[in-house]
Amino acid sequence: RSEMLKEEVSRLLAIEKPMMEKFNLIDNIERLGISYHFGDKIEDQLQEYYDAYTNFEKHAECDLSIAALQFRLFRQHGFNISCGTLLSC
Repeated sequence: RSEMLKEEVSRLLAIEKPMMEKFNLIDNIERLGISYHFGDKIEDQLQEYYDAYTNFEKHAECDLSIAALQFRLFRQHGFNISCGTLLSC
C-alpha cells in the first residue's frame, strides 16, 4: 500500500500544474514529513521554476502568503534568492 501511495505522489509531482499548485503540493509533502521519499523530484521541480522564472512577481499572484511560501521553499532548498525578488509586487 505504501508503494502505491508513493507512486501516486510521484505522479502528482510529475503532472503539469500551475506553479503555485506545485509549491503548495511540495509544502504539503514536506509538512507531512515524507519529502525524503521525493527529494530528487522536489529539487528538480524547484530548479525548473528557479531557472524559468527570473522575475517571480510577474508570474505569481500578489499575495504575501504565496510570496512567503515561494521564498521559504527556495531558501530551504539552498537557492540564492533575494526577498525583494518575491515581495516587489
